[in-house]
Amino acid sequence: MDINLDKIEKYISNNLHSSISEVLYQHKCYDLVIRLTNSSYYEKAYIRYLKNKSRVACYFKECQPILSQNEIPYVIVKGTILSQIAYTEPYIRNSNDIDILVAPNNTTAFNRLLKDNGFVQGTICNGEITPVSREKRVYQTFYSHQLLPFIKKTEIASCPLINIDVNTNIFWGESTYKVNMEDLLSNRTNISVEGIEVYKLDPISEFVVLCLHHFKDMNSIYLLSQGSLKLRLFIDIYRYIQSQHTVLPINELLKKCERWNALPYVYYCLYQTTYLFPSRILNRYSNALKNSSGDYLLNKLGLADNERKEWQTPLEERLFASDFLPNFYKMLNDDDIKKINLNIKMMQ
Repeated sequence: MDINLDKIEKYISNNLHSSISEVLYQHKCYDLVIRLTNSSYYEKAYIRYLKNKSRVACYFKECQPILSQNEIPYVIVKGTILSQIAYTEPYIRNSNDIDILVAPNNTTAFNRLLKDNGFVQGTICNGEITPVSREKRVYQTFYSHQLLPFIKKTEIASCPLINIDVNTNIFWGESTYKVNMEDLLSNRTNISVEGIEVYKLDPISEFVVLCLHHFKDMNSIYLLSQGSLKLRLFIDIYRYIQSQHTVLPINELLKKCERWNALPYVYYCLYQTTYLFPSRILNRYSNALKNSSGDYLLNKLGLADNERKEWQTPLEERLFASDFLPNFYKMLNDDDIKKINLNIKMMQ
């Protein structure tokens, strides 16, 4: 399951004044940096790894009353679950929160459960929790599939704050598509993390949700302006396919992608990942899910049709070039800038 970094190393060697370990560290690929024991970033990456291991243990211990309950159906996506499944341990992949999916009609009850267990819906400023305004809550509900974060203070020095993100749809706010969340959650399964039984999606649903989330990070104008395009996104997809392909039948994946209107986005993620990390297994999935709508998206950015633009640089340059942001902003119009500024105001 070793990942082939030849294409990445060649680009770095020819175009950057950086080492492979420095680039991997910048892209939060700490597990790969640790393999390079003689690199100057080995110690920094190992410290990050240890901190994440401590944080994961703290998160699940403090959240046990929420995660162990059976009254409100939920699943954990990405983060520690992805790390445990695709990377073999829950703390290999760096994670700063717990992402939870619930059905829209259960958000009130789940919010109450969080608040009863000491969580506050707000933002963090100078280590303190600031409750969010009603204006921000309304904005988030209207424009996003995600509620504003729920945060809790602890007495644990290595984990002073715990962050839970609650999502009510697997598509982004700009999308007109919605998935029946009750149906999605009906196929959830158990998994043990840090000795605590929690719920996750079945492998096919889990992979589709992973790709939809990563497509958003790769294409959202606001998120791109905040530096969301990371090599880690593509490594996640590579690792998941490599570790789970025996329980991820292509025909079943294709059917679910088509039923959920997710096929172009899943194909986009598979194609770009296969381009960066050539693999026989990934190539098989990418070829099977190929479609014209997905092909159209391959060199585009933006989540909505009215904001979609064509990239002027190849994928490696978008990932690694130091002048990415100045060039990115040159592509934007006044409406894009207004959207970014409004999101900054409401999200931070």
